[in-house]
Amino acid sequence: MWRAHNPTFTIYANSMSASAARVVEYYVAQGLVQVVNWPMLPPSADGDDPNAGLYRLSHSLAHNDCALRIGAEFGVLLDVDEYIHIHDDQSLLEFIKVKFERDKRLGSLMFQHFGLQVVFFILCVDCIRLLRKS
Repeated sequence: MWRAHNPTFTIYANSMSASAARVVEYYVAQGLVQVVNWPMLPPSADGDDPNAGLYRLSHSLAHNDCALRIGAEFGVLLDVDEYIHIHDDQSLLEFIKVKFERDKRLGSLMFQHFGLQVVFFILCVDCIRLLRKS
């Protein structure tokens, strides 16, 4: 799905298994993925561990770092299991360009997330139908 948009995926890696590393290396060789080393911070001289409080901020720091690295006119920030579905026969890039051409004040777009809520609702409706039949 994503290949049509000619993307580069950035993985912020703190650690990974050897088998996961082999998969990532394959996609790096394809030019589809770049890996950013995202190591733990060293403890201070008096033994304080800055990583203890970093858990809730680390992803935001990675998002900001990624935004600075993009080097493209447009970038998309998504989790690996997410995608953006455009209802028309447009690519995501075409859709975005139209939005930005219409309103020169735009700086970013935010898309509403429906995913699991819709799927869960459908599953629940089907479950209720099945329960009513039994």
